[in-house]
Amino acid sequence: MKKKIIYFILICFFFTISLLISTPYRNYIYTNKIEDFGLADVGNNIFAVTVISLISWIGAFKFSNNKIIDILIFTAIYIVLEILSYFFSIFGTFDYKDIIALLCGSFLAIVLLYLFEKENFHNNIKGLNK
Repeated sequence: MKKKIIYFILICFFFTISLLISTPYRNYIYTNKIEDFGLADVGNNIFAVTVISLISWIGAFKFSNNKIIDILIFTAIYIVLEILSYFFSIFGTFDYKDIIALLCGSFLAIVLLYLFEKENFHNNIKGLNK
C-alpha cells in the first residue's frame, strides 16, 4: 500500500512537470524565441512512458506479469504512434527527438523500478532470460 501512495505521488509529480513543460514553458520559449534544444517540443514525451508505467504499477492495468516487458510495450506503442504521425497528422507532428524522449522516459521508468522494487527488478530481469 505504501508503494502505491509513492507511485501516485510520482504520477502527480511527473504529470505536473509534463503539463508545465507543454503549456507555460513552451509558450514562453516560442514567444521569446529561446533555443532550448527542443525540450519544449518533447516535454510530454519525456514523461509519457514513465507516467503510464507508474499507473500500471498501481494496478490499473498491465499487459504482462513482467514490469520491464510492460515498460517496453508502452514504449513501443508510443513509438508506433509517433511513427504514424509521420503519415497521419491526427497523431501530431513526427520528430525524431520525440522518439529519443520516449526512450529516455522508458529508461527513467526502468530506473524507478530498480529504485523502488529491487527484488522485483531482478526477478523481472531473470524472467527476460527464459
